Amino acid sequence: MCQKEVMEQSAGVMYRKSCASSAACLIASAGYQSFCSPGKLNSVCISCCNTPLCNGPRPKKRSSSALALR
Repeated sequence: MCQKEVMEQSAGVMYRKSCASSAACLIASAGYQSFCSPGKLNSVCISCCNTPLCNGPRPKKRSSSALALR
């Protein structure tokens, strides 16, 4: 399976993507469920999926120059 971990820290959002066995990913995902609060500092969310590239690219950041052009 594909595993994606999203950690929200004071330095910014950190992403970790990897492969894991189905059991290992589901156990990790369930184990961190109580720490998953998207948008909150020190949140850790782990998700699992099993289709090609399902953990996808990380979201693109908007740059200040792109905002100035709008």
